[in-house]
Amino acid sequence: MALILIAYSLVQIIELPPQAIAWEIFGLLIRIEFDARFVMLSLASALAASGVDWVLVSHPLRRPVGLEPRVVPGMAALGVGAILAGLPRWPAWPIGLVLGGLLIYAVLYAEFVVWDPADPRTPAAGLGLRWLGILLTVGVAFAVRAGGLRAVFSVPLLFAATAVVCWRSLRLERTRKPIWPYAVTAGWITAQLAWSLHYWPLQPIQAGLLLGLAGYVSIGLGRAHLLGRAGPRTVYEFGGLALAVLAAVLLFAR
Repeated sequence: MALILIAYSLVQIIELPPQAIAWEIFGLLIRIEFDARFVMLSLASALAASGVDWVLVSHPLRRPVGLEPRVVPGMAALGVGAILAGLPRWPAWPIGLVLGGLLIYAVLYAEFVVWDPADPRTPAAGLGLRWLGILLTVGVAFAVRAGGLRAVFSVPLLFAATAVVCWRSLRLERTRKPIWPYAVTAGWITAQLAWSLHYWPLQPIQAGLLLGLAGYVSIGLGRAHLLGRAGPRTVYEFGGLALAVLAAVLLFAR
């Protein structure tokens, strides 16, 4: 956690000469710029993903650490860093640094708890991890919109973020049924909405909430279907929530 927060702080201090790589595909110019922000946020994400291995080594349940527990912490570190990089230095940035650090700590703690299915705290930690995943989806959507990324970059990024969060959320159910169709479907739904909203004159927070809502509903319905709980009541529940949040975002988030 200390190394991750130091990486965030160094973004505000270090200035590196930007290096750009550009190439053309089917007449579309793709340009990626490597600067201090890109380097430090990539390092922070790698630290969070690799640090999970060190954290889980101290767990009483000894088993190999694969990709599964690394996904959400790596996304959390990258998403929090991207949001912090766009905040004004005072007072928003120090407050954001504290809240972002608490969020990443909560993710690491939840991953530690759910590592043991027999732990009595696992259901609560799993629920928290699912909600943190949705919050990360909102953060990624907000950062993409605020950064002004072109649709050719932002839509695939949101597809990947939602699909990964869905995959991790459904893996918590420890079912033997195939999960990837649900993850791909959730990512596809969010990507389609992101493509449509890209041309709407929405504020970043509005777009982030709407895309986060799409991810929440698609992941929730996929989970209900996976567990055999899908029915009219589930559809009404998610549909009513979606309409309420949609109305609130469009009417009050200005």
